[in-house]
Amino acid sequence: MYNQFIATTKLKGRKTATESSTAGAAKISSVTARSKSELKELGERMGWKPRPLTMQEIREMSSQELLWHEAFNENYQRALELPAKLAEGKEIDSRWKAHRFWNDTASPEEYKTLLNEFKKFLGHYPQYLTTHFDENNDVLFAWLQDRHMSPIYSNLVLAFEATALEGRLWLNPSAISAGSESEVSGQNLLRHHSFHKLIQAQQRTSDVDRQSANEFFEANKDVLADKRTPPLIVARQERANATAAHFQQAAANTARSGSTTVTDYPDEPSGYLTHSKYNFRKFVAGLSAAEFQEKLNDPTFVAALDRTNDGNK
Repeated sequence: MYNQFIATTKLKGRKTATESSTAGAAKISSVTARSKSELKELGERMGWKPRPLTMQEIREMSSQELLWHEAFNENYQRALELPAKLAEGKEIDSRWKAHRFWNDTASPEEYKTLLNEFKKFLGHYPQYLTTHFDENNDVLFAWLQDRHMSPIYSNLVLAFEATALEGRLWLNPSAISAGSESEVSGQNLLRHHSFHKLIQAQQRTSDVDRQSANEFFEANKDVLADKRTPPLIVARQERANATAAHFQQAAANTARSGSTTVTDYPDEPSGYLTHSKYNFRKFVAGLSAAEFQEKLNDPTFVAALDRTNDGNK
């Protein structure tokens, strides 16, 4: 039936049936890609990049964006499989560990390990400790939880740098000698003259760091001390032992009669035929130049000559 009121009333401010049915739906491109190359070109125009995905993000995607991630983002299939893996308890990578931590299902051993990781982070970033410590923790852990990342040291560093660069943390410049302030945040943090130091890992001073080289050596002498005998001392001991042996031998070969003592030192063999060293010297002295030159061809003679010469030194 013809309705004159509807026909003559302007539609200003009224929603059409199409508008009401699409309210809140994901936005889609007006261009429909029909091939993989067209899909790739569409992704470049729309600024789509491969990235980790959640099921919520996948549900809110347009059909074209969904096809793009399915074709070019390896994380798409992983996101689809994650709920099933979590339900079966088979996810063993860091995402699964993060899931256990954030859902309070981690074992005491896992909590202890993560606590040690956090203590390690605090040891390297003393500027993080302020009276706003709890507030800092809320910011840091919320950043990790939003990204399904477990609070291990490397992830804590990533969270610290990202949130500090946004000015969301309270940091203590005086803790690392980067300023007199005890707490800065927001724009004061971002404009701080030592901001580059405030977002870097620091080496916390320990008792060992304060020791001098001599103090450190004394404290670790059992390990670091050189227990070898110096060569001069070794030579001195060898001479003393040789002297003691000489006098012992002399005492054993000494005869006394009244005030007279006679020591008979045994003659040492020369190593050449049956000559003693004394007789060998007399033998050599009696050789002519030609005979001596001929004897030098005899290795036994040369060895005996060397031993005799060494004894004369």
